[in-house]
Amino acid sequence: MKNVTSLDINLLSPSKANSKIYSRRKVDMLANSMHKYGQLEPIVINNKNVIQSGVLRWEAAK
Repeated sequence: MKNVTSLDINLLSPSKANSKIYSRRKVDMLANSMHKYGQLEPIVINNKNVIQSGVLRWEAAK
């Protein structure tokens, strides 16, 4: 298992290789779910704080 760390959400940035664009509705739906149940899956980043997995979770958490 890798290290689990809490970071300021504003320190993260999406990967330039990520081409997905999420609708406001989808982001809002996940944000509501995260508010109700918490964030169940982590946002995976590299050593430069670039998101490798979890851009939608990042957008919803902002």
